[in-house]
Amino acid sequence: MLNHHSATTHWEDFESFCILFPQVHARYQRFVIDRNRITCSGGSATLDLFIELVRQDLGNEIALKISRQMLLQEQSIVLPGSPSSRLTIHQHSPQIHRALSLIEAGVGQSITVADLASRIGISRRELLRLFRRELNTTPSKMLAQRRLDRARSLILNTRLPMTIIADSVGFSSQSHLTSSYHNQFGITPAQQRRDYKAARHRLPLQSRDFRDW
Repeated sequence: MLNHHSATTHWEDFESFCILFPQVHARYQRFVIDRNRITCSGGSATLDLFIELVRQDLGNEIALKISRQMLLQEQSIVLPGSPSSRLTIHQHSPQIHRALSLIEAGVGQSITVADLASRIGISRRELLRLFRRELNTTPSKMLAQRRLDRARSLILNTRLPMTIIADSVGFSSQSHLTSSYHNQFGITPAQQRRDYKAARHRLPLQSRDFRDW
């Protein structure tokens, strides 16, 4: 059913999923909609998937209203891979909240600032202004950071080849991943994996890091 389609799964199963189903284009993201196939990583990701399906059926305005209502109910949102980063209505506007959700959902895809703005229902210029004011960054930089965060999680917590990791988080090639990773963290992915494994072997089991999403 999923061969030659893009799909995702729960982070605990991602490595085995890639190995068992090589003809599926695995994406390390919250949900994936590829033609007539929909897959979701579970948990809070289902809420983002729900809003995206509403957007496709009823438009950006209704999707944004639902997103705003979810915030008004004081439901906090935790960004994957950042357990302490909680976004609430008191910190970010509904437009920024929606943009961040779209970035999280689309880590493995090509997303432009214009795409984000269109799907939120505001202009590209307004989106850039909101990002600068509320997050002191740009959508492009945020997406690049999230791709590297996802790649780092796979590098440290799986044995997947770098080529698969690069593809699953949206890098054009392994060399692109390596150069971007080195620029951000000051170390190559392969060396970080070796250093991390060596450090884990020196720690008691209860002290080892729990892989993040």
